[in-house]
Amino acid sequence: MAIMSELDAALKALLEYSEGIQDTVRGIRALMSGNDAPDSKETARTAQREKTAEEPAPAEPEKVYTLQEVRAMLKAKTDQGYRAEVKALLKVHGAERLPDIDPKEYPAMMKEAEEIGA
Repeated sequence: MAIMSELDAALKALLEYSEGIQDTVRGIRALMSGNDAPDSKETARTAQREKTAEEPAPAEPEKVYTLQEVRAMLKAKTDQGYRAEVKALLKVHGAERLPDIDPKEYPAMMKEAEEIGA
């Protein structure tokens, strides 16, 4: 089933590319014939493509970490000899001990912990 959806996405992209090529060819032909004004159909397609290109990609949802996952990461870093860095990370996030940290801080902590020793 996944193959069919991948194929559908590839075909849809191919259609969009071919429409772009057709618009380019029409524009070149219009310039060569001395007609600078593209027809409204071309303008509408070009505007739609530009709008689609400007839309930002949907943001990937932030992973939710558990206390145990964060504890395991910090323990691993401590075992690797980064005890002082782990303590500093805890202080940066407002606590002396991991259980005192707000769980909303866990994603940022995990990202910062991954960078320790990297």
